[in-house]
Amino acid sequence: REMAEQRHRLEMIIEGTAAGTWDWNIPGGQMRVNERWAEIVGYTREELAPITPDTFFRLVHPDDLAQSNALLSAHLEGRSPHYDSLCRMRHKQGHWIWVQDRGRVYERDAQGRPLWMAGAHA
Repeated sequence: REMAEQRHRLEMIIEGTAAGTWDWNIPGGQMRVNERWAEIVGYTREELAPITPDTFFRLVHPDDLAQSNALLSAHLEGRSPHYDSLCRMRHKQGHWIWVQDRGRVYERDAQGRPLWMAGAHA
């Protein structure tokens, strides 16, 4: 019962903040996103499927991609406590929108290599 209450509470928080959530299996390259993640840029998850890190890279403004990648690399390599990047992403209708992308690695292997990362778009 306590687990169900906690899950419900977290779902309400995510819905209340209108955040797009994501989690990433780094070695495998698979990503899971909620519907809001796709809606922020004007799509459905089905329209973007399969959703991988390349989906994000393809939507990010070319002038913002290098900085976003540098921030991501710094975090994956353990040089920063979290990933935090403000970048423009192309909306389905063709215009650019600002997206705050935040996340952190929450699981590493025995050698310290990142396995799983999760975060949110706002």
